[in-house]
Amino acid sequence: GSGAHRLGVTPATLGQKLQVYAVGLGASVRRVALSPDGAWLALALDGAGPATGVDVRVVDSKTLQTVWERKDLDDDDGAVAWRSPGDALAFGGGSTHLLLLDAKTGETAAVFAGHTAAMRTLAWAAQGTRLLSAGLDGTARVWTVAPGKAPKSLVSMTRHCPGGCTGVAITAAVWGDAAGTWAVTASDDGAILAWDAPQAPP
Repeated sequence: GSGAHRLGVTPATLGQKLQVYAVGLGASVRRVALSPDGAWLALALDGAGPATGVDVRVVDSKTLQTVWERKDLDDDDGAVAWRSPGDALAFGGGSTHLLLLDAKTGETAAVFAGHTAAMRTLAWAAQGTRLLSAGLDGTARVWTVAPGKAPKSLVSMTRHCPGGCTGVAITAAVWGDAAGTWAVTASDDGAILAWDAPQAPP
């Protein structure tokens, strides 16, 4: 994905472009995520040009036809992450929206409340029960997600800016292992931190 308004589907071994998905002149792909089974691509768009108003779009990875899209999120620079086994998609918008979307329909399945600024990174632990989020409010959060229950923030990690988060953004966050026992976060002040992550309660 890029500001060149198109997305290339490329095999990692050969580096030869297979297909090109054209969003259209004036629209940029901000984030892209492939579903666990490789069937769908989720695109976070800037909502400009031919994609005016579109915040997130899911397309078939083979045909590149649109499966669904959302235009009601009022966000233009979101982050996306598929949950294994691909039944849901987390979308963190350019404002404070953090949503769990149904993979087939795009409908909102749950709302995560806690961030106070835009999100830049989302990552699921392998079990699909915990989500790592980080953004411009200077915090990283670990959420527990259980069927029939509202998402709950297990921890809000603020060590990047213990004295106040003004001007310090967490720009990247990843799990340290597949089980999600620890995480690594980086901020725009040059700090990189590794920290223990809480497990979901039974």
